[in-house]
Amino acid sequence: MWGKLKAMLRSRVTWTGMAFLFVKFPVGIATLSLVGAVVYVSGVFTTAFIYYDNVRISLVGWEIDNLGSAFVLLPIWLVGLALLPHIINALAWASGAMARAMLSLK
Repeated sequence: MWGKLKAMLRSRVTWTGMAFLFVKFPVGIATLSLVGAVVYVSGVFTTAFIYYDNVRISLVGWEIDNLGSAFVLLPIWLVGLALLPHIINALAWASGAMARAMLSLK
């Protein structure tokens, strides 16, 4: 039993796996935050024409206070929603590259 535990603690694989998990946790939180922010902001500004008169919406000094300016946001943020799968795929590719680099047995 002690021999197996010593071998596991001395193994390079054990410590690279732990280092990978230590790095992967904040990367996963950042990925979730980025995707959540894009979904939230795109959803809010895509549906701004529904509630523009009840809620104060301001975007970098631009006040959304009429139906025309609310509809201007619609195509801008639909592009954000269309780019979301590509953002997710890029983040997944980067995560996979990090896993291959840290967990390869060279």
